[in-house]
Amino acid sequence: MMLQLLLRRGVTVIAWLATTLLLGVETRDENVDYWIRSGQERLHFEIRRQQEAARSKGNVAKNVILFIGDGMGMSTITATRIYKNQQKGGLGEENELSFEKFPFVGLAKTYEVDYQVPDSAGTATAMLAGVKVNFNVAGLDDRAKYKVCDRSINEKAKVENIITWAQMAEKDTGFVTTTRITHATLAAVYAHTNNRYWECDSKVPEEYKDCVKDVARQLVEDEPGRNLKVILGGGMNQLGVPVKQGDYVFCTRDDKQNLVEKWKKGRKNYLFVNTTQDLMDADLTKVEYLMGLFSPGHLPYALERDTSPAGQPSLLNMTKQALKLLSQNPKGYVLLVEGGNIDNAHHAGYARHALHETSEMDDAVAYAVQVTNPDDTLIIVTADHSHTLTISGYPERGADILGSSNYVAELHGHDILTYANGPGFSRHNNSNCSHNYWREVSDEERQDLRYRQFSGWYIDKETHAGEDVPVYSSGPHANLLSGVFEQNYIAHVICYSACIGPHATYCDVTRFPKFNAHKINSAGTLPSTDIYCIVLILLLLEKIIFSC
Repeated sequence: MMLQLLLRRGVTVIAWLATTLLLGVETRDENVDYWIRSGQERLHFEIRRQQEAARSKGNVAKNVILFIGDGMGMSTITATRIYKNQQKGGLGEENELSFEKFPFVGLAKTYEVDYQVPDSAGTATAMLAGVKVNFNVAGLDDRAKYKVCDRSINEKAKVENIITWAQMAEKDTGFVTTTRITHATLAAVYAHTNNRYWECDSKVPEEYKDCVKDVARQLVEDEPGRNLKVILGGGMNQLGVPVKQGDYVFCTRDDKQNLVEKWKKGRKNYLFVNTTQDLMDADLTKVEYLMGLFSPGHLPYALERDTSPAGQPSLLNMTKQALKLLSQNPKGYVLLVEGGNIDNAHHAGYARHALHETSEMDDAVAYAVQVTNPDDTLIIVTADHSHTLTISGYPERGADILGSSNYVAELHGHDILTYANGPGFSRHNNSNCSHNYWREVSDEERQDLRYRQFSGWYIDKETHAGEDVPVYSSGPHANLLSGVFEQNYIAHVICYSACIGPHATYCDVTRFPKFNAHKINSAGTLPSTDIYCIVLILLLLEKIIFSC
């Protein structure tokens, strides 16, 4: 019986090889043997992965890299998984993105204090400071209101975050983004503002100019922004750099300050770059502070950017250079990498751009995994919020994810990827209300880089969505990011894992004596976190004594 089985399988393998070699076609023999083998391979991979994760579980994260795919919800991840593989000639569905191989996955609840569906400033503040805040507000707790500045309230409402705590622990810090460096997610890194859109002084209302600095000035003048070692992205306009204006200018400076020149003053070993070649050719062993601005506003979409040496760098290249500089600090670093154009593409209804931007961020994640040590580097990949993108209908296996193939006749011509709302509605309907309301869209139109997927309700800018977003993690204490949790919890895990900020008191002070200095505040009393720890210890001692 065994001999017959071996012979039968041998004939099957020979037949498969002959078919592949002679006909030159891809075959899909996905019978029971295929799926059993696939499941076994995954099981063995998972066992090894969990063992590796357990080994670094008790370590302290010397380094932390937080990847935020702005607007990268679950449907975007799934669609990108398919898209990226199809670009290489594969079917797509069976593909895995680099961060989907991380050992731990959780779900973060993204709502804000006052809104069910959030914005990027509030969600970034939650992830960085561990505090949920109001819609469109950055770096201020819920006492501060959107568009209303009160100096006394703002002083009380200011929150510190992992960037400040990392700098206190003598780690280097920085961020990389494909958006303006003053945009919402980055504003949460270093600014305290009642309105994320107050990026230039020209955007701050006259009655509040003495109450709060614009976001760009806070980056250059205040802590922790002025202490950042790496700042890479777009936003020349916001920092007052004289440039030839493009088609879209969010804001310019009325005060005519060139904040890059102000950033340079008093620094040694700094480097400012504005082209790919200058960034990639830099000798970073001689650089302490690196700033790169590559566009008047947001960087162009990756599929449209200038890839020449004089053009804009990819997110991967910016991440490479950031890590090269930051990794020189023996005490470690905290780096935020934002795939910001994912969000911009979704708002415009450009699904192709959104998927490609996500694919580009995946390349940056893969590089970070390759060049870091999982025993001392915590890597987290997540989104600040989702978008209204859906994958619908009944397309056949391997159907172009950006196409319209559907099994159901009634869905003929229906995009596989659609938005619940957005500008794509008007592109797909006729002006009259006849029976043939929806017009046909050709395959050629769908190949346009700026083809807008169908949306079910017209609005000139597609909206965010409110469902939970996935959180993928690898490295020391990554296991703490499992399950379903509030988005602000991410900051607490980073804090604990890296032994910085409020949770530094949880660390082994014999190994990390530098944190002893932070245990007594200016009043000479123990801060609340230490009191909390002491109470816990006393309760444990009481339980041990009385149990004996």
